Amino acid sequence: MAEREHLPDLRQSITHRFCIGFPGHQYEGYITVGLFDDGRPGELFINAAKAGSVTCGLSLAEQALAALGPRLPAPPEGFLQ
Repeated sequence: MAEREHLPDLRQSITHRFCIGFPGHQYEGYITVGLFDDGRPGELFINAAKAGSVTCGLSLAEQALAALGPRLPAPPEGFLQ
């Protein structure tokens, strides 16, 4: 049985800023991907700029799954069911 793979304490990451919405109602956020030493993604964080908003609450729930997913020995399709 495969075991969960742990990320190193000190690791590289990539952060991307994004905006969604329409004129007058823009929502800004950031996606950060933490990387294993070999460059594989190991965690994903989504940070909505408006703390306390519905968007922020939804992103926190998605973030919990996305952060653990790449480190667990399960296919990504299992999270979508």
